[in-house]
Amino acid sequence: MQSCLRRLLFLLLCHTCLASFGQSSLAKLYRRKDYFQLRSELAANNKSLQPADRLFYQAVLHNAFNRPKASDQVIALLRKNFKNTLKDSLRKALLNLEADNAIKNYRYQKAADTYRSIITYCKTDRAERADLENSIALWGAIAEVPQQQIIRHQTAILHWQKDKIGLLQVPVRRGTDTCDLVFDTGANISVITESSAKKLHMRVYPVKLDLGAGTTGQTMQSSLAVADSLWLGPVLMRHVVFLLLPDDMLEFKQAAYRQQGIIGEPLIAQLRQMSFYQDGRLEIPLNPLTNQDSNMALDGAMPIVEYTVNGQHLPFRFDSGASTSVLYEPFYKRFEKLIRASGKPYKLRTGGVGGTINTAEAFKLPEISLKVNSKAFTIREISVRTTPVGMEPDLFYGNMGLDIFCDFQKLTIDFTSMRLDVN
Repeated sequence: MQSCLRRLLFLLLCHTCLASFGQSSLAKLYRRKDYFQLRSELAANNKSLQPADRLFYQAVLHNAFNRPKASDQVIALLRKNFKNTLKDSLRKALLNLEADNAIKNYRYQKAADTYRSIITYCKTDRAERADLENSIALWGAIAEVPQQQIIRHQTAILHWQKDKIGLLQVPVRRGTDTCDLVFDTGANISVITESSAKKLHMRVYPVKLDLGAGTTGQTMQSSLAVADSLWLGPVLMRHVVFLLLPDDMLEFKQAAYRQQGIIGEPLIAQLRQMSFYQDGRLEIPLNPLTNQDSNMALDGAMPIVEYTVNGQHLPFRFDSGASTSVLYEPFYKRFEKLIRASGKPYKLRTGGVGGTINTAEAFKLPEISLKVNSKAFTIREISVRTTPVGMEPDLFYGNMGLDIFCDFQKLTIDFTSMRLDVN
């Protein structure tokens, strides 16, 4: 039901194969956004690669594993050493990486300027240009807003609860006023309703942004709001950017429920590490423990987690703004025989912006067994789509929601080590 909020930004990583790479396995993994296998392949073939190729994939992986400053350093080295030999497709890919690195570092003017450079120096079609212009409008509107900050002096222990549609909510406050916001790793930017923005004394930026509404095909317009300060327990959050929506755009009529707003990935990632317990506790440690074994990457702002299914390591989206998981068309194609043997065909109905409903051909599986970090769990009654979610082919095998938490007492999301863990 949160599909309308998934594609609010257009990060536009270039999918064009680099001319010097031909049809290499690295190029194919890059186009498929399989960052886990790309990491393994690059480590295995590092010495045999051309220097420019090696640097490019290093920049991609630094970006994907939430090291934007390291990614920018490699891009600068690549440009310095190979300035006169870079292909146009590579220049475009590097600019997109730089823009995303700027967003991850909350450098909004840099992001707007970099997207503008793509329009100026790279070939773009009409749809791509419109997306780029929308991104320029978004980041340019808040170019003077200081970088987002998280200030803390102690480990935070607070409480979460589920809302009427089964999503995690956490309380944020400004002075004596409090709003319960959905904790949504699947939202590329935080979202606030007009009434909540007023309650929390946010500054409004009246820019008009055209936003796509996921699978429904509907479009809407949004402005921006900035919270100079908000508190999440003892954690102070400063200069937080929100999309500003009319109250009824976050209304779920079937559940007689209206959300007050959403904490999205740009804010969640800066909290670094958080653990949700089944008893309702939320712990945000002052000094997160690090782990070298990372199983989570970022596609733009969307967390991607590697799960094991039938002995195969496959990338899935991780979306805490979805109460239930859904498997995508690539999963159906890979396991079609098994799905047809044990599943039942039906029409999958999904909610969209303003209460719109979209239907898709799907199968209902009685259960599926997976592993994350070698910990096995089962999801029961899971849908498998047989067609793509949007206009473009799906690159990931599904969207994993909060039902992965059902078999465990603790769910930890770690943007320092880039790891999702359950216990």
